[in-house]
Amino acid sequence: MQNITKAQVLALFLGSASAQTTILGLLNGPSELTTAPVGQTLTTANSGSACNSNEDCTEATESCGAFQRDGVSTENLCVNTTYCGSLGRINNTPFALQCWATPESGTPVAPDTVDPAVYLAAIEDLITEEGVNWDGIENIWVSPKFQYQDGWWTLNSSGSWVETDKAENPRCFVNRQCGDTECCMTWPDDNNRRCALKTYDNQPFTTGPVTFTPSCTAEEDDTVVP
Repeated sequence: MQNITKAQVLALFLGSASAQTTILGLLNGPSELTTAPVGQTLTTANSGSACNSNEDCTEATESCGAFQRDGVSTENLCVNTTYCGSLGRINNTPFALQCWATPESGTPVAPDTVDPAVYLAAIEDLITEEGVNWDGIENIWVSPKFQYQDGWWTLNSSGSWVETDKAENPRCFVNRQCGDTECCMTWPDDNNRRCALKTYDNQPFTTGPVTFTPSCTAEEDDTVVP
């Protein structure tokens, strides 16, 4: 049996530790030239300063974000306000970034605790095409912009954060493609449609962190004009 020296054990330990993605490493990865593919548009960087209210964040464009993970203590850090609502996985653990609100008076209160895994699964279903999923992706950041219609970034084996633009996803075009109790419905907007129950028509619908009002496609006019 081969013996392993203390130096080799330490090297293995340090190597394993260095492979772990940090919170700021995930949020700022797509914003840095060294961790983004050549030619990819860089995102906005976050200061990452510790905070316990929005007043603690000195940058005008930042808010205090609660980085929530199931079974892990929540960490509060200053992030660009466009990151509020971010979802994803860090080291294979789902996370949700919930920003603090600024009260009109009194003591700031931390945002409600959510279930990151439930939120992430809901958004995955909402924005990915049929047959596409995020299974096996250990580090992924999903942008919350435009009701999560912006896209997502994944960390590849080379250490680069690769962007995937959210594609239009019309799973249906006309109502006759759907079942008797369904219609071809905006989901959540005109660029993305799927067959859903007619009872959802023009009613607020909530999935994970998103609420939208779907609507049925207008019935086709089968009238033949001579």
